[in-house]
Order: sequence, then C-alpha cells, then structure tokens
Amino acid sequence: MSAPVVADTKQDMELNCRFDMESEELYAVKWYKDDQEFFRYMPHQQPHIMTFPVSGVHLAPQNTDCDRIHCKVQLTKLTRHHSDGAYRCEVSSEAPTFRLAAETHNITVATLPKEKPRILGLEETYNEGDILSANCTSSPSDPAAIVTWFIHNQPAPQKFIEEMRTSDNDGLLFRS
Repeated sequence: MSAPVVADTKQDMELNCRFDMESEELYAVKWYKDDQEFFRYMPHQQPHIMTFPVSGVHLAPQNTDCDRIHCKVQLTKLTRHHSDGAYRCEVSSEAPTFRLAAETHNITVATLPKEKPRILGLEETYNEGDILSANCTSSPSDPAAIVTWFIHNQPAPQKFIEEMRTSDNDGLLFRS
C-alpha cells in the first residue's frame, strides 16, 4: 500500500494498493478509515464498486481504478480533524482459500504552508556584541508552522525569542 504520511487539505489524496494473487482469484478489495469500510471492489459482482459513507472521506469516483493487481482510490475535500486516521487496504481471495491480506497507514491531514518563511530585518553583517532584531513569519497553515532560530547552527536560546501567533480569515495560523 502506498499513501502519504501527511496529506494537504488543498490537494486530493491518492491511496494505492498493489497485490499479487498468484494463482488465486481476487474476491474483494476493501478500503477502511479507522476500521469503517468506505469502498469495496468485487470484480465478480454487479455493481463492481460499492461505497459507504464515512466521516471525513469523500471519494473522487472518476479517479478510482481497480483491477486484479491493484486498486487506487482518490479522496477529495480533506479536512484536518475529520480526514486524519488509519487507512487500511484489505484484499481477499475467492473460495476455497479465502486468504486475507491487509496493510494500514496512519495519515495526518494538515493545511501546509504555500510558501517558505519570510525573514525581515537582517543586515548583511554584524559585529560581535551587535543586537540583532529580525522577524521570521511562516505562511498560513494549520497547525501553525514551527519557527526555529539558529545561531552558529545551534538552536537560539529561548530567552532571545519572542513568539507571536495570529490567524487569517480562513482560520489558518501564522507564527512569527
């Protein structure tokens, strides 16, 4: 199974499941989120595909592709607190063996920053003892990006750092 570790709310998320049935016949491929089935592919039944409502899961049916060696589903309209979870692909074979194989991936959904952080207020050079006053601002995200300052490749002492948090109209967070 292939799936992202972190999925961005601004993009669709693709889940892929590949399998080798060897000499056995495929019975079903099922997709679950947090142990709730949301998709089923059964090549020998009509309809081949069935979907089930699960909170935070919105399928893009035109981007679903399943056959006897793989099954790809695409999810859209991801939300941070509802689409997070454990996604599992479960593959089973026909009678008489009814073998079952499954793989699970935990996926975190977040709104990732669109841009690199912006640093303002830096001079070209400093002399020892000079006071440096600069601002590093992340672009909007949820959760807020973590901003870390370094001095000579070492994290700057916390006593030299002032953190400010704000949010935009969409509720996305900034950190400076």
